[in-house]
Amino acid sequence: MKKIIITIAVTLTVLYIYQIFKDDKIYYVNIGDNLLTDKSYADFIVKEFDGELEEYNSSFTNQKYQTTDLINAFEDNLKIDNKTIKNLVIKADIVTISVGNNDIDRKNLTKEYIDEVISDIDILLKLVKKWCKEKVVLIGLNNEYANLKLKNKAKEYNFIYIDIYSYSSLYKDEDKINILGHKHISEEIIDKL
Repeated sequence: MKKIIITIAVTLTVLYIYQIFKDDKIYYVNIGDNLLTDKSYADFIVKEFDGELEEYNSSFTNQKYQTTDLINAFEDNLKIDNKTIKNLVIKADIVTISVGNNDIDRKNLTKEYIDEVISDIDILLKLVKKWCKEKVVLIGLNNEYANLKLKNKAKEYNFIYIDIYSYSSLYKDEDKINILGHKHISEEIIDKL
């Protein structure tokens, strides 16, 4: 009987300590390329999680990034603002990735070229999967063939996928997704989290 009481007391103490030190705040990291404009889906997500957000980091977003730039950031353990991309995704509760847009942003795309881009994206996704054990959201591409290939990669890695191909034409300004499109993307992400 004494053992049972001690076991229950220890268990309750551990649970109490866990509750006191449990981190309920969200650490959100966004990495990506030219889908990100002055105000992007990430800004809407940050606003939605306002009181719950511990930190938001978008150091590894750049409108000029190509997939290989992000791969190199991982491989070189690139540091921006005293944080490496590996550190950011390790700590993240949520990682959103928009990648491949600059790679396929050209005329006369062939399936062979898109396959090469998806192959590069696959390398990046493996790196993200290696370092991030929490939720990863992959934003689709505005090309039917590339979108389908990327959707399959998201399934392979068990990432949440946001398929923008079907509605992106409704939200375009000068071939970039406009503010309403980004709001729509953020709503889809929040719904799937």
